[in-house]
Amino acid sequence: MGGTDGSIYSHIQKLIKAGYIEQQKSIFKDRQQTQYSLTEKGKSTFKKYIYFLENMLKTKRGRK
Repeated sequence: MGGTDGSIYSHIQKLIKAGYIEQQKSIFKDRQQTQYSLTEKGKSTFKKYIYFLENMLKTKRGRK
């Protein structure tokens, strides 16, 4: 998909601030590791987005 570390980090921070994802930091083999996961709000919003896209495709196919 592309993107620099800085631009990806910026987008991740916006998603965290909006409450869509959360981050967990830990130490693994003497190195810091950061994991990200969807919050309940993020899961719900993502499901609504997929539903929206599916309906758009169905509508578009029905017009042909």
